[in-house]
Amino acid sequence: MKKLTIILAIILTFTLSAWAEDYKLTQDPNIVQRLSDTAFIPFAEGNRDYQAYLVWNETNDAQPADPVPVLVVDKNRVSVDAEIRLMTIERLKASGDIPQDYEE
Repeated sequence: MKKLTIILAIILTFTLSAWAEDYKLTQDPNIVQRLSDTAFIPFAEGNRDYQAYLVWNETNDAQPADPVPVLVVDKNRVSVDAEIRLMTIERLKASGDIPQDYEE
């Protein structure tokens, strides 16, 4: 009897986890991501995955979308890179490897 109880508990746990979905919002307001298989689901009335999401969303909340990455520019590095580029162009002009009237 004890083995049967354990087996039933395992089956029930597996079955419930198979039904349990979790979703994540995306930066696109018309798409949600299903996390169990990483599928992106468009908000389209005829899409059965979207319909399943709507049912799930009645009693659950999707995880928030990942934040948009922010590009950080090191202005000092950009300035140094630009200076090196200009010196290189001047050197190439002096050596005759590029025309004297070359401009960027």
